[in-house]
Amino acid sequence: PLGSLRYRAVAGPEFIRRWMPRSTGRDGAEWLGGVPVVDFDRKDDLQNRFFRQLTGRTLEAPWHYVPASAEFAGAARLGLGWALLPEQQCLADIRSGTLQELAPDLPLDVPLFWQRWKISSPLLDLLAEAVRRTAAETLQPGPGRGTRPRAHKVGSEGPDEGA
Repeated sequence: PLGSLRYRAVAGPEFIRRWMPRSTGRDGAEWLGGVPVVDFDRKDDLQNRFFRQLTGRTLEAPWHYVPASAEFAGAARLGLGWALLPEQQCLADIRSGTLQELAPDLPLDVPLFWQRWKISSPLLDLLAEAVRRTAAETLQPGPGRGTRPRAHKVGSEGPDEGA
């Protein structure tokens, strides 16, 4: 286990003005179930997992697929739909107001794992140590790492969803 990559549910301000019902307030997440959402590809389940965590329901919304990292974030900024972005990719935009958080108190943490062959290799040992060190500096503590508990446990993620 390396730790957890923390995602934030975000959308552009114009998207929120256009799609968010005035009567629900920010805490009423039901409105997200029927508005456009951006997924990376057809295997991307993060937005649906997040919505299930909030409402207990499955998303039934129009989807846009944007299978490129920078363009995926750009689609959310431009108001194509709401999406989950890694904190490293969205915190500056949240601070500047380019993106707004939809549920600031409920990030989605996805555990990441490092796997390698058990062969003796000084080069692979150095690489593995660099990955572990960088993960310790940039990821949230997750299963098997650190003593701080995760802020929120969402779904049942497993090693097949790691890096």
